[in-house]
Amino acid sequence: MVRQGGVALVTVLFILTLMVTLSAYLVGDEHLAMRRFGNIRDTQQVFQLLLSSEGWGRKILQRDLRESKTDHLLESWNKLGNPVKVEGGQLVTVMVDQQGRFNLNNLQDGKKSIWYGAFVRLLQVLELNTGLADAVVDWIDADQTVTGINGAEDDEYLSRTPPYRSANNLIADQSELLSIKGFDRKTVEVLAPHISTLPSRNVLININTCSLEVLRAVGKTVLDEATAETLVVGRGEEGYVSVTVFLQQQGMAGHGDVATKLVTVASNYFMVVSRASFGRADMTLNSLFIRGGVGTTAKVSLLQRLRTTL
Repeated sequence: MVRQGGVALVTVLFILTLMVTLSAYLVGDEHLAMRRFGNIRDTQQVFQLLLSSEGWGRKILQRDLRESKTDHLLESWNKLGNPVKVEGGQLVTVMVDQQGRFNLNNLQDGKKSIWYGAFVRLLQVLELNTGLADAVVDWIDADQTVTGINGAEDDEYLSRTPPYRSANNLIADQSELLSIKGFDRKTVEVLAPHISTLPSRNVLININTCSLEVLRAVGKTVLDEATAETLVVGRGEEGYVSVTVFLQQQGMAGHGDVATKLVTVASNYFMVVSRASFGRADMTLNSLFIRGGVGTTAKVSLLQRLRTTL
């Protein structure tokens, strides 16, 4: 009887231990499931905030296209950026004129293009290796002919670890530059504020919204800093009303033949940058828009979305 009682006690203890362990596991699993559900809920809420921001940006661009024939930095699209508090989170919307930057994909036609010289001048202004222009040309052109002594095609990239090929297509995002010969993170950081990667070629530079550095690159030669600063001041509150007026400014004599092929006073490409947080979720959405038409036919179309998690 004593032995049977001992066995029964051990059995009871074993069952109790098993039940406690199982209960703890179930509770832990439930907590994990609840946390996972909460993360999904927060992420969905953040994305809805980002889409709201994107839609708001589209409406601003539509209104601006109807009301203004030029684009400058004192317009409503450039007055955003203040955080908007929402219950449980926050939303920040910023709009960037992508034609206030140099479009790298303008280089697809290589050295024969007027854009090649403009990019070389921008690299000079930024004190970067001008040979980077050749490497970018080879990355996006359709052939396997190396441009200059600094260019690179498949032979260069296939010898790397791991091996890969040149894109032979338009650059989709600035991060792609890190795959191109001569580019490192420091170089990209210096260049990034002054460039775009638009899905088109021959996109003109808006002289009313571009940086001082980009402005110095739109002439026949590099504009000196003092001249560029004077040109920036000359924008006034509403920017240059036409390219003709811009070319009449002091310091632009002799640069007209080149500049007139590079610049504009109106923009069609804008990036709406939306940053949202809610609960445990943080996310950024870059929405690229293109505008076209005038008056009642004015249209703003979404070209691209890029979502990143902070």
